[in-house]
Amino acid sequence: MDTKILLLEIGTEEIPAHAMPAILDQLKSLAEKSLTESRIAFGKIQTLGTPRRLALLVQDVATRQADAQSERRGPSVKIAFDAAGKPSKAAIGFARGQKVAPEDLIVCDGYVYAVIREQGKPSAELFATLLPKIICDLSFPNNMRWGSLDFKFIRPIRWIVALFGDEVIPFEIANVHSGRISRGHRFLSAADVDVALADGDATAAEIRNDLDDAKPLPNEQYILRNDFERDDAHDSQDAVLSPLTDTTCAAVRRGEFVIKTAGDYVAACEKNFVIVDQARRREMIAAQINDVAASKGGVAEITDDLLEEVLYLVEYPTALVGEFETKYLALPAEAVITPMRDHQRYFPVKTADGKLMPLFVTIRNGGKNYLDIVQHGNERVLKARLEDAQFFFNEDRKKTLEAHRDKLKTVVFQEGLGTVYAKTERLMRLVEKISDMLGVDADSRKNSVRAAQLSKADLVTGMVTEFTELQGVMGREYAKLDGEVPEVCAAIDEHYMPRFAGDGSPSTVAGKILSIADKIDNIVATFSRGLVPTGSQDPFALRRQALGIVNLLTVARWSLSLSAVVEVAMDLLNITDTVGRDKIQREFADFMRLRVKNVLSDSVRYDVIDAVLDDADDVFVVTLRAAAVEQFLAMPDATKTIQSFVRVSNLAQKAETSEFDAALFTLDAEKILHGAFAAIKVAADELIAKRDFLGALDVLKRLSTPIDSFFDSVMVMDENLTVRRNRLALLKSIDDLLTKIAVFGKIVR
Repeated sequence: MDTKILLLEIGTEEIPAHAMPAILDQLKSLAEKSLTESRIAFGKIQTLGTPRRLALLVQDVATRQADAQSERRGPSVKIAFDAAGKPSKAAIGFARGQKVAPEDLIVCDGYVYAVIREQGKPSAELFATLLPKIICDLSFPNNMRWGSLDFKFIRPIRWIVALFGDEVIPFEIANVHSGRISRGHRFLSAADVDVALADGDATAAEIRNDLDDAKPLPNEQYILRNDFERDDAHDSQDAVLSPLTDTTCAAVRRGEFVIKTAGDYVAACEKNFVIVDQARRREMIAAQINDVAASKGGVAEITDDLLEEVLYLVEYPTALVGEFETKYLALPAEAVITPMRDHQRYFPVKTADGKLMPLFVTIRNGGKNYLDIVQHGNERVLKARLEDAQFFFNEDRKKTLEAHRDKLKTVVFQEGLGTVYAKTERLMRLVEKISDMLGVDADSRKNSVRAAQLSKADLVTGMVTEFTELQGVMGREYAKLDGEVPEVCAAIDEHYMPRFAGDGSPSTVAGKILSIADKIDNIVATFSRGLVPTGSQDPFALRRQALGIVNLLTVARWSLSLSAVVEVAMDLLNITDTVGRDKIQREFADFMRLRVKNVLSDSVRYDVIDAVLDDADDVFVVTLRAAAVEQFLAMPDATKTIQSFVRVSNLAQKAETSEFDAALFTLDAEKILHGAFAAIKVAADELIAKRDFLGALDVLKRLSTPIDSFFDSVMVMDENLTVRRNRLALLKSIDDLLTKIAVFGKIVR
């Protein structure tokens, strides 16, 4: 099978860095789907991207579409053939409609069928339709329109390269024609061009001379015609004619370059100062950052988020070191790092033991020329940021953190829910209740209350007003300077954790308790306004906060009734309407159940999750039950035991009560089951109370044989209603005990 490499490059104005990973993933998925559905065999699919281009490179693409065969049903055999067995008019008409000979019809299951064989088309012919469709099918959170076009894309499209091997795939999107011309680095590639020409065509120098004299094209759209042949559909403004050949040649201007074949793409881009492979660009950036930091005796602090952002801000990375005055090191480290990292996209440099140095590393989108000028410019910008930080810090320290708290009375928490000051008052009482529920020591309880009191005071400080990312961090630092105990200081910062996916959990007991209280108060308060997240809408990040609660309780191994905490939270919010309270409890339970399912799905079977989620009020206990059921299912005879439990559960649903009279049991099988149940119930309950769910299951499995004998020998649905109800009540009693661990009917056997 003949194969070629397929290349699609969409050249654009600068795409936001945060959007790039998702777009490249989407581009790969669309290409894979399109090729598969079109019956075109292919090998490795690679998506490449820089701020100015989205590229698709597919290896080993078949030059022809695979042939297809399908069968189309026609009339029944009785209608299709006459008495002599010859095709009837109906069969002949059907065959004609399907473009096959009547004698080629086949018979199957009492009907005639036409076998339709579709010969595959050349892949290049199909790509002229498939590639523009892939581009149009890309979706973005925000789109742009430009010019007078009725076309939307994340940024204006400026050029398109579409090659199958060395053949251009011709199409047009948004008045941009596909070709083999790409553009290099916006500045570094503007000095020269390298044009591949066929024998007899004008030389590169002659083309450049022609271009120098040519009138600029509308909207700077320079178009490459397939194989340099004139397209009469376009006038002279759409192409530059070589006076030597009188044929249309590549309209190449400075900064543009011609790609001979799809396989040359990556190398051709690099020759024009574009490292188009983001994986290689990432390695270059990380290596350069580490090297320049090491050259100054430091270690660069590289976070994945910042590295990912910088990766899609540059096409040709060059790292350089900048400096700032040592006086700024007197500020808290985060007060220096935040302006540096979050505002300027610089990488901090630290000593081997983790102390901040008066250095930073930044990545330039360009070469090594004039680095001293670039360094000076970056240093000047950072100096202004750090001057602001120092000013706000000094102003904030004119008062204690607690003195700032009074200003929270002027800050609205949420519409109709009072001020942030009132919220801190609620938190003080809520952490007391949670501390009592958890049974923590007196010091942790006291520190939780004090941390709650000061938790939001830094929101009105100058530092946090200017650098909002420092909320909690500056509260911690100001509390330290005020002489608060270490656990209180840490909790002020930690109560926002986890701030994002993959973030750590609070290290202190006070931090954990305050974090849970703050998140539950936020969720209950927002639900009380009817603002339950729906679809992709979650303006208050309640899903993230709920996940934080689940992770906190799981990591801390704390058993806590969330419904009980919600009751207290509603009391503190003065929610008195009974119907409204019940509604909030239901919504909160459903909301948390989905978050627990989300967390468990990483490590637990889906059916086991469903089996333990009926009661998700105590998150930690749910995780223990799920783990126990999974371990139990791996044991010998587990399937048989589960089947017995399910038989009980199915009939128990028909019971009106779990109260039974043992004196009414007359048959041996029901007496044996009752005796076995009575013998293990106390032990099973004790093990469940101790949260030894696996031990409880080991005890409960002793009921399997008596249960099976019971169903084999006893007519549960007896005509005597008293006997029937008594037997159903026994089964419900057993099922009530089983469901303290799981609803076994949801286990896939």
